[in-house]
Amino acid sequence: SVRYWTPFGGFKQSGIGRELGPDALTAFTETKNVFISSTPSSTEGPAQ
Repeated sequence: SVRYWTPFGGFKQSGIGRELGPDALTAFTETKNVFISSTPSSTEGPAQ
């Protein structure tokens, strides 16, 4: 069985590789903030 919580970086032919598992996810991603307004804008409307 494979323990997915082990650090990434497989050994030879382990089949895990360096890009699978939660440690790889945190190593290869960044946090991003996104703002979505919940109130409609006065300029919104059907395209003419």
